[in-house]
Order: sequence, then C-alpha cells, then structure tokens
Amino acid sequence: MIAQRWRPVVYALIALAGICPGQQISDFVGYGATTNCYEGSGPAAAPSNSSAALRTDPCYDTDDNAADFGTGAPIPRNSTTPAVSCPVPPPVGYAVLQFPLTVTSTACESAPSATIFGRLYIQGVTGQNSAQPGLVADVGVGPSGTDPALTAGWKWARATFNLTFSNDDEYLAPIISMHASGMYDYAYRFSYLGGPFAYADLEPGTTDGYSPANAGKLTVSGDDIYCDRFDP
Repeated sequence: MIAQRWRPVVYALIALAGICPGQQISDFVGYGATTNCYEGSGPAAAPSNSSAALRTDPCYDTDDNAADFGTGAPIPRNSTTPAVSCPVPPPVGYAVLQFPLTVTSTACESAPSATIFGRLYIQGVTGQNSAQPGLVADVGVGPSGTDPALTAGWKWARATFNLTFSNDDEYLAPIISMHASGMYDYAYRFSYLGGPFAYADLEPGTTDGYSPANAGKLTVSGDDIYCDRFDP
C-alpha cells in the first residue's frame, strides 16, 4: 500500500471575534473548557505552562476537536523530525448531488431557500446507518459555469448525516444564501480521512467526472442595491 508522508506544519494563530466561524473558515480548533466555538463534539483540551496540545493521530483530521487533540508533555518538532507514514484512505467510490435540481431565492435573503441532498458510497465505510468519523460532506455555491475544484469564489457549508436514508449514505444541508442577484451553481463535495475531495454534480454524479452543465442551478433575483449592508 502506498503511504503518505507527513511532516509538522506551522499554523498562524488568529483570534476570532463575534460569532463562530462559518463556511469562510476551512479549519479551526477551539480549546479550553470555556470556549463556545469548536469543531465536532467538543473543544480540545487547553494546554498549560507544562503541557502542550497534541494531535492524537497526525495522519487524520476528523473535524472533531475533542477527538483530534489531547494534552501531554511538549515535544518540539521541526523540519528535521522524522516523517510519519500515513496509510492512504479509501477513495470516494461514488457521489451525487441528488436534489433539488434548481433553487430560486431573493437577493439579501438571510434564511436558506432550500435543503440540498447528496449521497455517496465508499467501499467498507458507508452503509453503517451512522455518520462515519473523518468523513467530510459539504454543500457549496459558486460562480455559474465553473468547476469548484479549480475556481475560487465557491462558499462551502458543512452537511449533516440523514438518519432516515438507508441506501448508501445521504447528507443534507441548507443552501448558502447569496446576497447578490444573479445565477449560481451548487454542488456537493466529499472527503474521507483527509483524502482528496470528490466533487459531485447531478446524475450520474462522479461516475463521469464533474461538469458545470450538470451542477445544481441557483437563481437569485430582486433588488440587491443595499445588500452590502447585510453581507457579513
């Protein structure tokens, strides 16, 4: 089996003010018992003068701060630290944006206009009637006629597991509200245990690659002259 090589990565720490970060933040860690903002089931334990926050497994990010981090003795690491061999996660076998095919909304609208459903299959992983740790499912909205894997400007929101669906795994999420009027595309993306994202359009989904022509279509209409007053 081919293994991925992992080395420590240095991150910039930026204090966030106001509400918890949404789709504009790709990843973050909330730590300490008093934090009200974190990924997953709970925050990471807070470090102290004698302990450090450490990744429990350097190979995987499950998007659950409580599970991904622990505390222990500080272990300084740099570019000379031996690399860790990480197994390659199984790829997404099949994924599709199920429905709806089209959505309409009003400019400056703050509430979502529709719930978007997507489905995926990963051999040996899906079909367990529960969300699998390390599986990331997002709904995104972006410029019309573009490929989300190649184009900036797409905004993503985390989807949740649908407990009422039994064929493969289904996820759902409200579509991201777009303040400006115009035409947009929407799609799903899935990743497992830090593997590459699979971008899913409408049937036949990922079996023939991603095509902007097969993306969901969002139409936003109305007067958006004052939208800048509400755009976060």
